[in-house]
Amino acid sequence: MRSGFTWLELLLATSVAAVFLALAQGPLLHFSSLLTDQYTTSAKQRQLDRFLLMLKTELIQAGYALGDDAEPVQVSSDEVLLLADLNRDGDLNDTRERISYRFRAADKKLQRRPGSGSYQTLVEEVGAISFSLGPGRDLPMSPPQHCLGVGVRLDPDAEDISYTLCPIFL
Repeated sequence: MRSGFTWLELLLATSVAAVFLALAQGPLLHFSSLLTDQYTTSAKQRQLDRFLLMLKTELIQAGYALGDDAEPVQVSSDEVLLLADLNRDGDLNDTRERISYRFRAADKKLQRRPGSGSYQTLVEEVGAISFSLGPGRDLPMSPPQHCLGVGVRLDPDAEDISYTLCPIFL
């Protein structure tokens, strides 16, 4: 008597294994795409956090050495302009004295321009970003405070996230 498997047994075992692999392939590919989406969203969130920190830092400096009648923060729905005379030379054309942030809905990019330089892309493929200027807290013995509202939607199907950035007066 011969030991081993017949061709029929090998064919049957191979077909059962192929069916199990075919059934498992769908969930594995779906899980892989979920991980990729999660990584992309996480990377966008980190870029957004860096942008908010940069904007907050520059918002604190906005208005430095400007006259009382100047508007240090100028806001439209898709752009923010921050002004400060950091070197006290009387003009605002130096680098970092006129900083602009804008969201371009056409190509879904958030960009920053320091001074008279060119725009640099901070975050790509963002669903939507909007800016607004709102009232802040009026504290005794400090100048009136205006806060900057930033509305963000990272992906088209994600929910809106709202941030409020206020300068700190000491």
